[in-house]
Amino acid sequence: MINLLIEPRIRAFYVKLRAFFLIKVLRRLKTIDSENAFKVTVKHNVKGILQVNNRMDLLIFPVAIIESIPKAARILVIGPRNENDIYTLVGFGFNKKNI
Repeated sequence: MINLLIEPRIRAFYVKLRAFFLIKVLRRLKTIDSENAFKVTVKHNVKGILQVNNRMDLLIFPVAIIESIPKAARILVIGPRNENDIYTLVGFGFNKKNI
């Protein structure tokens, strides 16, 4: 499965399927409204969970092909939009436990 995640369309399908299962079936999404946020903030961010793009491919590909970076390296992803950003790294062979 991990090798298949390198393909953007397969990864997008997998991420959307996981989001649907976690949000709709298990009801694990919780949101908190804030008086300091715009009225559309929560709606906008929830919508972003299901929007998958390939921006991480552009950022990760140059790093993934550097042979001196081991696949067991610890990687910090700051501000992932959704799980697609994480699974992009997994698709390139990085260890999910180290992301």
